[in-house]
Amino acid sequence: MSAADLRKTVIDGVPVRWLEAGEGHPVVLVHGIPTSPRLWRHVLPLVRGRCLAFEMTGYGTSIPDGEGRDLGLAAQAERLLRWLDVLGVEAPVLVGHDLGGGVAQIAAARRPDAFGGLVLTNAVCYDSWPIPSVSAMQRTAGVLRHLPATALYPTFVQLIHRGHNQRERALESIGVHWQPYVTHGAAAALMRQVSALRTRDTLAVADRLPSLSLPARVVWGEADRFQKVHYGRRLAADLRTTLQTVPGGRHFTPEDHPDRIAAAINDLLPGRRGRTVVSSKPCGGFAAYPMVEEAQAIGVVAGVYAALLDRMPFVPSLFKSLAVCPGYLVLAAEQAIPALADPAFGALAERLASSVRTAAAPPSDGEVCSALAGFIEPLSRMLLLAAGLRLALEGALDAPPAPGRAPEPRPVRPAGPAPSPEDAPAPELYGDIRAALQTPIVNSIWRSLAGRRLLQPAWAALRPQVAATRPAATALQHRAIEAAREEVPWAVAATPRGLEKAGLGDAATGMASILDAYLTTLPRVLVLVACTADTGALPGPAPNTDDPQEPR
Repeated sequence: MSAADLRKTVIDGVPVRWLEAGEGHPVVLVHGIPTSPRLWRHVLPLVRGRCLAFEMTGYGTSIPDGEGRDLGLAAQAERLLRWLDVLGVEAPVLVGHDLGGGVAQIAAARRPDAFGGLVLTNAVCYDSWPIPSVSAMQRTAGVLRHLPATALYPTFVQLIHRGHNQRERALESIGVHWQPYVTHGAAAALMRQVSALRTRDTLAVADRLPSLSLPARVVWGEADRFQKVHYGRRLAADLRTTLQTVPGGRHFTPEDHPDRIAAAINDLLPGRRGRTVVSSKPCGGFAAYPMVEEAQAIGVVAGVYAALLDRMPFVPSLFKSLAVCPGYLVLAAEQAIPALADPAFGALAERLASSVRTAAAPPSDGEVCSALAGFIEPLSRMLLLAAGLRLALEGALDAPPAPGRAPEPRPVRPAGPAPSPEDAPAPELYGDIRAALQTPIVNSIWRSLAGRRLLQPAWAALRPQVAATRPAATALQHRAIEAAREEVPWAVAATPRGLEKAGLGDAATGMASILDAYLTTLPRVLVLVACTADTGALPGPAPNTDDPQEPR
């Protein structure tokens, strides 16, 4: 579910966009800041109705449409009501999070007869907002709006992490919600949004909430640092409902706890009221780490991707994950692109793959073997690059820093693009792959196989060997790190000094976590596919099935 799936109409000269999914009774969902309709991507599949996730003017894909327009909550509520009238949506259950919760309160107070129910989760209300950090932005918006995206990125990352209690979902959220800001001018867009926030919009309807006759549910992450739980209690009391708290939950409940939000919504749908059903089925199975796909690449990200494609048939997942911080991607490319062109680097990567060729038995299917064999070289190179980038991030490489020049943007045309995790038809298998490999990543190899309808037979052959090959993968990880430290003549830009010089010092922690994940994942995948370099080889003796605790 991407921005490309948005529907669009024009109302009173203003473009209005929304995501739509499902059938049945209508459910309208309103996001907050700094998000978009994709905030609800894990909720929509669990709702038993026709979901319409409204995009507020000036947010997400609609950021450019916010210039010169009132982005306050009262104005957004008026646009929401007009949009519902134009679409002819009758008596929807109205759902709001963060600022969207404020919009929902205003819309319901103005026209309570237009809605069939109200669900609020960690919503702004009364005088609960703006939070201190946003108030500080409002005071300095005139200066902050001129900052480059790389300067704003660390603050964005910190805000998202503070609002999640599930780390993997936080990393996914960063990629999902940062992309529209990078595309449409991060600092200026965010400053337009925060400058329009006025507490009086929710205070103006506060005294009308107790008189609403709508059935309501209030769900709150009790550890929310932005919208404190006592505001949830007050809302629940005014709306004559019981507060449903999420123990340990923080601000972004639709992303961390979509089952709880969907259960509250389903509880208000016709024929369901009075029953609460909480699904325990995991949602998704997609890559938990954010990635910027080739089709989404713009600016310097497109420049780096095009340079990588001069040497590879597709952009590896490693770089798609690093691209959520474009500044760091540029520094990483300064280190990676010369290495990819170096024959000695390729030979070293080949030796790493050769060292684990007998760790697993190849699949019996020749087409599957051939497809897997094509990934041996890129996987081994990416493993060596990930090791070098991680050492550089620690300042552990004895090499002078490279200048860190940003490449010129140019078209991105992969010879063999891998489908995005949301497009390739294998979400259940993706979830099993992540669980078996104990990784938050769905690599390009699995997505490419899924696009060719080869993932199921490939994984059926490799899955039983995962535990047995774990010791070989751990040993390979250590060999790759030592090889990167001792044998590669790096041109290093991604050093601590380089990060500070580029204004990216605060991004180091997030980049380290991504690189650590790849350093664990790539060896586990490589030992499974390296055996296909010689598809005529017979399976060797049964490997050791011990599964020792991972080094930390």
